[in-house]
Amino acid sequence: MRRGCLLPATVVAVTLLAPVGAHAADEIGISRDGTSWSSNLDEPLFDPGLRWVPGDTRTSSFFVRNQGPSGSAITIEVRSLDSDELLADDDIHLRARAAEGAWVDLRNEVTSTRLTEKTIEQGAAVRVDVNATFDEASTNQSQVGRLAIAFRVRLADAAAGEPGDDPDGASPSAGDTVGDLPDTGSATPRWIVLGGLGLALVGVLLASRLRVDREVWS
Repeated sequence: MRRGCLLPATVVAVTLLAPVGAHAADEIGISRDGTSWSSNLDEPLFDPGLRWVPGDTRTSSFFVRNQGPSGSAITIEVRSLDSDELLADDDIHLRARAAEGAWVDLRNEVTSTRLTEKTIEQGAAVRVDVNATFDEASTNQSQVGRLAIAFRVRLADAAAGEPGDDPDGASPSAGDTVGDLPDTGSATPRWIVLGGLGLALVGVLLASRLRVDREVWS
């Protein structure tokens, strides 16, 4: 009998705590169908009742609309404690794409490259696809694991350069402070977090636009 891995992905609305005066949530729109827009999703990205078995692969999609004042670039990052090391051991493979572009492999706590070659213009929307695959060669031990994940999707004004860029060329690490430009109207990161958190019950999707002097990674 094959036993499955639990990959939670229920989505509920969550409030972001940000510096006072730094929150302008109306500058990013989120939609499941590309028609009805809001600041969050209230339904699962993946069916939380399904148990994954080796060889399973599923793709879920949502739409992100740039409601800010300028063109933006989009990146995505996986955030997970990975307690059962399903990501570290490559039992679960995650990738994403936007606007039917090339698939980009995702690594835990590593910001991806841009998902689109072109800037997402003001008022434009793109579909983001997230694919998860459970390696068919995974061991029995991995098949009883649980994976709590969140996907951080970030829009940043194109004028600010590649989102997550470090002046010295180094990628930010957990615990580092990322020095975004002070709020001058040109560098304005906006980000959402979605995915699963907890056994198979709770997930989050958060949509906001932040105007901050710096961003602290936890």
